[in-house]
Amino acid sequence: MKKGFCCFLLLLLAMPLTALAGSTPPTADQAALQMGDEVFEVAGLDGEVTIRFDSFDVPHIYATTTHDLVFAQGYLHAANRWWQMEWFRHQGAGRLSELMGDSLLGTDTFLRTFGLKRNAEREFANMDAEAKTILEDYAAGVNAWLEGKAPGDLAIEYNFVQLLAGEITVEPWTPIDTLLWVQSMMFDQERGDLAFELEKGAITQQAGPLGALVLVPPYPYDLFPIITDPGFTPPTALPDVPVAAAVAPVRQTFSLPTAFLFEGVGSNSWVVSGELTDTGKPYLANDPHIGIQNPPIWYQNGLHCIELSDACAFDLYGYSFAGVPLIVIGHNQHIGWGLTNSGLDSMDIYSLELNPDNPLQYSYDGEFVDMEVINEEIKVAGADPVVVPVRLTRFGPVIHELVGFDQPMAVRWVAYDDVPAFSVFASLGKAANWDDFQAAVERFPIGQNFIYADVEGNIGLISGGHVPIRAAGHDGSLPMPGVDGTFEWQGFMDPAELPRIFNPEEGYIVAANNPTVRPEDYGTVYSTYYDVGYRAARIEELIQASDVIDLARMAEIQYDSHNPSAEFMIPMLAEMSFDDPQLQAAVAIMQEWDRMDTVDSTGAVIYNAFWAKLVALVFDELPSVPSGDAKEVYIISTMLAGEHPLWKNAALGTSDPDELITLALRQGLDLLTEMFGEEMTTWTWGEAHLAKFNHRPLGELPAGINVGLDIMLNDIYHLFNRSIPTTGGLTAVNRMAWNAGSGDFVIRNTIASMRQILDFSDWDNSKYVHSLGQSGDPRSDHYDDMMALWAAGEYLTHGYTAEAVDDITQRTWTLTP
Repeated sequence: MKKGFCCFLLLLLAMPLTALAGSTPPTADQAALQMGDEVFEVAGLDGEVTIRFDSFDVPHIYATTTHDLVFAQGYLHAANRWWQMEWFRHQGAGRLSELMGDSLLGTDTFLRTFGLKRNAEREFANMDAEAKTILEDYAAGVNAWLEGKAPGDLAIEYNFVQLLAGEITVEPWTPIDTLLWVQSMMFDQERGDLAFELEKGAITQQAGPLGALVLVPPYPYDLFPIITDPGFTPPTALPDVPVAAAVAPVRQTFSLPTAFLFEGVGSNSWVVSGELTDTGKPYLANDPHIGIQNPPIWYQNGLHCIELSDACAFDLYGYSFAGVPLIVIGHNQHIGWGLTNSGLDSMDIYSLELNPDNPLQYSYDGEFVDMEVINEEIKVAGADPVVVPVRLTRFGPVIHELVGFDQPMAVRWVAYDDVPAFSVFASLGKAANWDDFQAAVERFPIGQNFIYADVEGNIGLISGGHVPIRAAGHDGSLPMPGVDGTFEWQGFMDPAELPRIFNPEEGYIVAANNPTVRPEDYGTVYSTYYDVGYRAARIEELIQASDVIDLARMAEIQYDSHNPSAEFMIPMLAEMSFDDPQLQAAVAIMQEWDRMDTVDSTGAVIYNAFWAKLVALVFDELPSVPSGDAKEVYIISTMLAGEHPLWKNAALGTSDPDELITLALRQGLDLLTEMFGEEMTTWTWGEAHLAKFNHRPLGELPAGINVGLDIMLNDIYHLFNRSIPTTGGLTAVNRMAWNAGSGDFVIRNTIASMRQILDFSDWDNSKYVHSLGQSGDPRSDHYDDMMALWAAGEYLTHGYTAEAVDDITQRTWTLTP
């Protein structure tokens, strides 16, 4: 057990239960957040600001200047989500150990090395004047809420964290804190590619190129949709897939820090033109897949200039990050947009040759070159500070020790260049048409597909990101030698060459982390890392099967829980013979199952238990069981045609598919019997498949803590944590990602973090929901009041026009200078 957290536990156990229980009375400031109309006198405003809240506490802010608009947004974010803002700025800066002790020292070291704060400072220094002013005005609003309040009045979490960290002085919010948030989200979106490159490199080194071909096959472009080529028709047969004759064992661990590298970051978005809809205008849907979080990642709000002018040009509604001004996803009066990860490869790894006499030098062009060394001091609650030397090369920071490799290596990332990120959203918020939209997105630094529609009826998509031009022989999928300039980036593609599509004749565009372009159609390597396109194919299938698309149909598609692997596995199970009556009964139930992962389904829970065990038996070459999602679905689908090296299980001494499939079914049923009892017909997917919203950081014990101590901390867990049964699954459109190797079906990875359906015929009719609630205070009525709606696939309407907002207003805040 970590010493620091042990002391923390002892202090908690010494506290009276009333300090932990959910009945703790709120302070005056916290109580005000749930009361009726309020007037706050706030220094720093140009004029009066009105904030109207609906019944779910979603606010619409009305102001006369941009300064007041974003000032009030900062004030609101701090009022509702201050702890989340505090936690994320410490995370981005690599300062979590200040709050939680040495259990998070490794995470801080990792983030200090990757240099998110250095990136943020560079971005701010190179930012245009308008964006700088917006950040400064937003920070002033945050600080206006913080002024004069003790930590415990700002967030209940301080009452617990200070037991370990000692008295905390709450620092003022700064523009750099906002940009740390942006940098963290950029890294979150890019980390999958980093993990892919490291994993493929390790597999290639240990199993050879043929082993990598089996375990990390090339993307099957002919089997799944391409974003810029809508109108997908499934092939009638799978093509031949070349495989190696054998796969060497891959036993070495090559994992990255689990706190930041989850599999399956993704998202869905699609837009349909008025030619296909009941209104004659577009609908646009988006649901970003982000790691499950508490508090949730999104905060909904409207931002309305009372009179649109150069002095105040925003009329926005949608989703923001607490800590970042304006809107990330949503709409203005002219256009609407959504975001999905495009898979653009903007990180590369370079292997280094160090000077054997001086490990702070590396070989480049035949000479040893000095690394730049930054000594990062990390403060640790309850312990002495730790100094971490960060070594920088021409490629980027040295990272091999952080990710478990002996071979020295450094990482090159687009974010290490002077690139804008936040300022793009200021331009998006004022965009009036497709040309404005493209001009904004072309400046975005990392790989995101920005899907688009406007009130004139146009639809489109452009892939934002700085696309590296790589040398011949470098496709970005493997670490490359960094001993000279042979494999260095050769610059970036012209932004005018970014992939895009506008008003396709098919009348729709779908982006679900599938390829944006075919490799042969683009001038450089765009990516080799995509989510296999089962979700994209399913969305296209459902669009094509629709006579007329209305809002209800859009919602039905967004909540679709079809399990694609069941389509090929259940027919195979049905053709097999089993002597065991329980196995026979399970197969019979699965044959009657509609192949939807819904909460009340017995077939779904039996099938997913079988699938988890099959993945473990098939991928026994790997050091740990993979997640079991799209990549594994595709690989196993190619194995069913006959002999395949992955059918060999060394521990069991068999290469017989029937034997492994039978054993997987047996093990799956044994697991469910242990979890839920003998009566198979009473098992349901919802009983097993729980979305657990564990609070950061108080909702989970650090690794290594005795599980029995859970009982002692039950009160604090009950106060902060939430859970709910959910539909959806690993590769469903409604992605709710459990992990096949975890031993249960609890969602610890990605979820549909929010759902948005924009109605371009009537903004007031657009639909929204996110995963928990607007408040970060567990004692608030709005801490989790969206959770049940989100889990059930239901939506809320929050209004947009002044008239609609008036109709739904439940209370009003007035901020006066």
